[in-house]
Amino acid sequence: MQWKPNPEDTIFFFPESNILCRIAMGTLSTIMDPNANPSSPRVLYKRPEQQQHRVRLSLLEYSESSFTDPHSVVLFDEPTFDANEYSHIGKTYEGVEPHRMGGHSVVQNEENPKDCVHHFDPNYRDYFTVRLEKRTVLTALCISTRFFAGNPASALTITIFDDVQKEETTIPISVLKPDSEHWIDNMHFTATRIKCSFKAGGITRIWAYGSPAEQQQKILSWLSKDSKVLFKEDDFFGGPNFALSQKANRSNRHMLGWETSRSAMGLRAVFPITPGMVNEIQIDTYRHVNNYLRSAWVFSACLPPGQTPQQEESPLWLVTSSEGETTSTHNLKSFFTQQHQGKTKLPTYTIEPKAQAYWTLETTFNLRQDAMHIQSNVHFPATHICIMLLPHGGLHAIKIMGTPQ
Repeated sequence: MQWKPNPEDTIFFFPESNILCRIAMGTLSTIMDPNANPSSPRVLYKRPEQQQHRVRLSLLEYSESSFTDPHSVVLFDEPTFDANEYSHIGKTYEGVEPHRMGGHSVVQNEENPKDCVHHFDPNYRDYFTVRLEKRTVLTALCISTRFFAGNPASALTITIFDDVQKEETTIPISVLKPDSEHWIDNMHFTATRIKCSFKAGGITRIWAYGSPAEQQQKILSWLSKDSKVLFKEDDFFGGPNFALSQKANRSNRHMLGWETSRSAMGLRAVFPITPGMVNEIQIDTYRHVNNYLRSAWVFSACLPPGQTPQQEESPLWLVTSSEGETTSTHNLKSFFTQQHQGKTKLPTYTIEPKAQAYWTLETTFNLRQDAMHIQSNVHFPATHICIMLLPHGGLHAIKIMGTPQ
């Protein structure tokens, strides 16, 4: 459903006057903190109704954030700004700030440079999605554009998801004021995730307030916790065992996980899990922005106690060339090396894994940069998992969740 905030539902803070303004019942009223320091106009000392019970958030995914560390958008800390601080790409800000080129593309005729057109899609929106630590009955939200004085986000749509009841609510906010905090109070929506879609510009923080809902999401067991892969794979930096361990917990503020060499092509992670029913699969590319793995296929096996998967029985790579030739192989890197020897013009290829022996394909992933990918609509028994990945690059964590048998 769509909730359209009435004037009384939106509160704006105007930093130049240190006044909190609220439109209530069609009239403009102001709330001023008597302890406010006029020399620090950007500090909001008194928030509406003395909001408490702030909910911890984590960033699940985002469209793009060229100018900032997007994970700072969920920090509890007040945003900071140093007028003298610059990075290699310009002024340093916090939050999410896309490159503002979404919806624009150029098509030029290589044979006739005068033939060039620019395409513009005004429907394009950047976005980011956060997950609440617990299923929460929201009472208030704050969307901050602090320090984005000339380029705040605009045409914001907030979508509140309740993954337990399969419900969602949208809240449109057409205008975001620069360098301000925008409060929405008097809410009563149950949420597990929140998505912000907007026209390019900056959002410094999102803060959510509320109390834990009476009904929480089912707690699943970590079936793959600290598992070890059965066969060695390319592990130029880190390795698959790190990705399966408790250390892969997003506590680092830099890229860390299983990163392969650039010469790798096609990866396979085969590992045992606690026997049981798999109900959720997580593949996290946290902090892998430019070198994330692009695709994943998840296979399951149910083997009797004492039986271990054999490498030669693992799923194969099925390769089809643009010339119509089809080949199956366990080693893509060797296959392509042999195929390309002595050739100057090469075909293109379609690649997908093919199950064999006791393996069954359960689901696939289209991986994105720096994102937590969660599939919770799976339901299958397993003792072992095989994840096939293309082409090369990195990921942070792999988790298989479910119910032990």
